[in-house]
Amino acid sequence: MKRICVLGLPRTGSNYILSMLFNNLDDIVPKDEHFLSLSEPFTWQQPFLPVLGPDGFIENIEKADTFQSNGERIEYVIDVISRADRSQSLVLKLFPLDLVDGLVDRIIAALKSANFTFIQVKRNNIEHQLISYALAEKTNRWLSSDGTYMDERHMITSFASMTWLYKNIVEFDSKLIRNDMEPPTIHYETAIADLSSYLNVHVDQVITNSFLEKQGAEDPYKCIINAGEIRWYFEKLLDKEPV
Repeated sequence: MKRICVLGLPRTGSNYILSMLFNNLDDIVPKDEHFLSLSEPFTWQQPFLPVLGPDGFIENIEKADTFQSNGERIEYVIDVISRADRSQSLVLKLFPLDLVDGLVDRIIAALKSANFTFIQVKRNNIEHQLISYALAEKTNRWLSSDGTYMDERHMITSFASMTWLYKNIVEFDSKLIRNDMEPPTIHYETAIADLSSYLNVHVDQVITNSFLEKQGAEDPYKCIINAGEIRWYFEKLLDKEPV
């Protein structure tokens, strides 16, 4: 049995890493017919919902979100995971954003009680992470399967969303520390090598995913029409001046 929660923030390659983690665990751990990826179950208005089957194992079904709030969904998912058969292997991801901050500690405690271990995913280049968020928001292409924006140029005007994400990046480590956590780190830039080390398999044996791949451009500024304005914004933001 293997239960892993991937902790991260938007534009860290979490979907890409979660898919590789699931594929590799499915290949190297004893076969578990109930092994399941729950993706992002604690996020409101996700298209899939975990439900507890009659045999006590969790299933992920496509169902419209009818919860009145993210908090209501979170309490439901905690209840399902807490009551599920503990022999079921599961992987999922959790974004400890300020949107769910009041329940982050409760979620982590519930996952610990359900025998989850944790890894964290990060990007070394915060500027590229923030630009990636702005471009995904501008184009509504959040996954590589949605299409690429790397050969296009866009005017970025959503500074507030990048400021919001940067705030969550700054606060990320403190949320782990207060929950007495120091999980292994998978970096976006070296994901395959880091997963190789974490899974204790040779890097050439890491199973990648042909459906999902890294979406970011090597130089994302080439995708931005107002690149000079964005560079100025980052100078102010990373120097912690008001923007």
